[in-house]
Amino acid sequence: MGRFLIIAKDIKKVKDYADFLSSGDINFDIKIVGEKFDKGDYSGLILVGGEDVNPKRYGERNSYPKKTKIDDLRDEYEFEAIDKFFSSGKVIFGICRGIQVINVFFGGTLYQDIPSDLGSFIHRYYRGKSPKNFQVIKDDIYHSVRIVEKNPVFAFGEVFYVASYHHQAIKEVANSFLVFAVSQEDGVVEGIFHMEKMVFGVQWHPERNFLYGNEVFRESSRKILNFLKILAK
Repeated sequence: MGRFLIIAKDIKKVKDYADFLSSGDINFDIKIVGEKFDKGDYSGLILVGGEDVNPKRYGERNSYPKKTKIDDLRDEYEFEAIDKFFSSGKVIFGICRGIQVINVFFGGTLYQDIPSDLGSFIHRYYRGKSPKNFQVIKDDIYHSVRIVEKNPVFAFGEVFYVASYHHQAIKEVANSFLVFAVSQEDGVVEGIFHMEKMVFGVQWHPERNFLYGNEVFRESSRKILNFLKILAK
């Protein structure tokens, strides 16, 4: 079986991702930002959560400097990794920040702060502002996602709850991608798939769905695990 490369800024912050992949018997290596790697050693690349993508990469100024955390070194490292893996026709999968990095790399843009730009408080828990009827587990707020386009992972029309912890999201989708999932409550993009290559991402946290959610929450994460396992062969 093949092996995925996970890029991390801090080894301690990828434990949940590692535990998630290990539960599906998926092989992986972790490289810290700046470390050298050989793309030939891997079946694919997995980009995970973290800081905000610098808005200059999609032609905008930083509209909310007090609300954003930017790491230019990580942006550069992950952009270079995407370029290497994409040019070799390898799998690329993004989670949370990962889907945003993918979208920006291919020419898309982002909402820099969802509450400020869209007035929505369901993608991250904001005490006193997020709806009280939404479940919160370990700082993640759970909202529903609807599958709106055919894709290799989920059935069209499927609806399920996801663990969410982000304040930015896709605004303009990169031209080469289809939106396959959206937030049912406010229409925010939750999943994209490249039209020709095996490049895709989700805005939610399947690893936390799986590790900390109930059995119903875990089902969508199992589908992602099963798909990644197939891709790793």
